[in-house]
Amino acid sequence: MIICALGDTKDPRAVEPLLKIAGNPELRKGKQAEVGEALANLGDQRAAEPLADMIKIADSRASWERLRAAYKKLTGKDFK
Repeated sequence: MIICALGDTKDPRAVEPLLKIAGNPELRKGKQAEVGEALANLGDQRAAEPLADMIKIADSRASWERLRAAYKKLTGKDFK
């Protein structure tokens, strides 16, 4: 998937488009975990808040777990 590939590039130019997707519930619908993981791979701390928001409203247990792992990877902290 393109979203995952953007995170794997480690290219900082991918951060802004992914943050826009993360901030829009319609754009990220069904792709929350992929967006979260891509942002975590990029390592930009601005993604911490959108990740936290997505964790709070994750659409499945699997997505919730993947988002929590992405949050920990990005911030070094467990989501509370």
